[in-house]
Amino acid sequence: VTMVFLSLSFITRSDNHIRFDSLLLKLPKFAQSIVEILINILSTFVFGVTTYSGIIVVMSNTNVKTASLGIPFPLISIPVLLGFFLMTITYIYKTISSTKDVIYITNQNKKA
Repeated sequence: VTMVFLSLSFITRSDNHIRFDSLLLKLPKFAQSIVEILINILSTFVFGVTTYSGIIVVMSNTNVKTASLGIPFPLISIPVLLGFFLMTITYIYKTISSTKDVIYITNQNKKA
């Protein structure tokens, strides 16, 4: 589980994940870019809220241990929390990058 959450950011950054984009590919390039920005903004919000909620959960359970092994709860939760934090950072980066692409496309259309 730890490796999955820690690798999410890398997979998302390199676009090596499963995407359902058959409808998106039928849109014009500019519309595709706008939809991508909206998806990135929504993803940033979702992963940001999840990270914030995870911080609250970890902070409120610092003295809790698992029932069977007695492992501290934060030790298990922090890699997941770190994965969500890295996803938030990744989607912030992707949002900025997508926005720059839209600005570039807009400027190219004005020059043409």
